[in-house]
Amino acid sequence: MCQYAAYGNTGRRQAAGQQPRELRHTVPMADRAASRGGPGRRGRPGLTAEAWAEAALTAITDTGLDAVNVEELARALGVTKGSFYWHYGSRADLIAAALTLWERRDTDGYLSEIANIPDPAERLRRLIANAVRLSQRRNVYAALSQADSEPVQEVLQRVAEQRIAFLTGLYADLGLPPQRARLLARLAYATYIGLMRMTAEAPAAPLSTEDLEALTDEATRALLPPAR
Repeated sequence: MCQYAAYGNTGRRQAAGQQPRELRHTVPMADRAASRGGPGRRGRPGLTAEAWAEAALTAITDTGLDAVNVEELARALGVTKGSFYWHYGSRADLIAAALTLWERRDTDGYLSEIANIPDPAERLRRLIANAVRLSQRRNVYAALSQADSEPVQEVLQRVAEQRIAFLTGLYADLGLPPQRARLLARLAYATYIGLMRMTAEAPAAPLSTEDLEALTDEATRALLPPAR
């Protein structure tokens, strides 16, 4: 297996007919019924640490990094700030946890699922289709890319390196020589970045279903080499 396939076959394959989950880049504010047993009280957890991180990701997606405000999140979640301080020492700690959650779910977890698709061409088609769908709504990547924050930029750089390595391995699995695999991986990721940032930098009405399918087809033709 190619050295770049950091998320390559993990000993199991995607079950026949089973679709990998869509890359979310956004999370619900919280599943309150599942994550707390009652109203939060000072000095008691109230919500899980992950529920707070999910709420922070939702705020980032909707309004940007500056929107992560502990008091406002507590109000939205129906708990007191005591629940927050049970898990985190500061707002910066919460943001770090939210970034870790995003990276784990939408890079590590998602790419591991995609890697279980046996056909590399289908892996790439799935990644392209998902990126096009995500470009139609707010997403965490677009919000983070506009943040003037060194920790955020470090996470984005690490995520970019992981994703480009995955794409390089994918193109190698398609039979491309190493140099072309590396270059096409960078082109594919640049396309992804552009799609993700369109919602913030060039907002427009969502595409129709027909146009969305046509855009997906065009991107696939551009990024998927002919069968060898």
